[in-house]
Amino acid sequence: MRPTDAVAWSQPSAIEDYKSLASRGFLASRWLLLNLAVTAAVLVLSVVHLGLLNANVPDSEAILASNDVIAAVSIAEIVIYVIGLVIFLVWFWRAYANGPALGLRDPRFGKGWAIGAWFVPILNLFRPKQIANDAWRAGDPHRPLDSPFWRDDPVSPLLNWWWGVWLLSGFVGNISRRLPYETVEEDKAFTTVAIFSSALWLVAAVLAIAVVRRTTSRRRPARNSCTKVRAGTRRRRRKPRRQPFLTRRVRNTGESRPGFASFSGWSPPARGAPRPGPPTPSPRDVRAR
Repeated sequence: MRPTDAVAWSQPSAIEDYKSLASRGFLASRWLLLNLAVTAAVLVLSVVHLGLLNANVPDSEAILASNDVIAAVSIAEIVIYVIGLVIFLVWFWRAYANGPALGLRDPRFGKGWAIGAWFVPILNLFRPKQIANDAWRAGDPHRPLDSPFWRDDPVSPLLNWWWGVWLLSGFVGNISRRLPYETVEEDKAFTTVAIFSSALWLVAAVLAIAVVRRTTSRRRPARNSCTKVRAGTRRRRRKPRRQPFLTRRVRNTGESRPGFASFSGWSPPARGAPRPGPPTPSPRDVRAR
């Protein structure tokens, strides 16, 4: 992100720069629900698999078949997760990019960080949460327009719970992916940690759906309030003044004839004005007759 981008973005922008979050929020929440359903299926299959491992006499064929089913569903889960991540980031970027149009003066980060912050190591542990906080503050309908103290506005505890569970689920998931599962005992430990990770991810997904819906629903009253304030302070354009009716004098005569105004079309003479008579003949014309 170039410094000039952040400076240019910090300039006051009009309400026309606002783009609705309704369709993006609807798609993001629905895709999170789909991902949640697939993860719940993996969780159930993992619990069944752990039961097979804890049997008095483990059935090796049943365990191998269970592993194959879990692997197939996990592949579908990864594909849905990647697609859902793209949809969520599109919503997340637009939620933050609408901030200046809703009255956030001098945003802390450029718009590109709404996507890039998720992929930078160490920075992805706190920067996306800061951006989510600013996106939440932008949707406050009671905040004064263009207030310089918007960074001091509180955020909902929902965002804190969502981010904390999200980080914990990712940490546990990284541990589970590094565990071996060659033997039965190793498979038990791996499956136990995987169940715990899936459960945490389910909670994080439910909280993420709540964050998407509440952040999106807050934007409508905030945008309406900004529209009313800016409409009241907008300067009205002055209409061009209509020039008065013009007259001109005909050469060699003393009469007055209606001329043409500066606008298109002919203007009739004022009511009650004397009509111009025929021109007075000159002496030369009289002698010619």
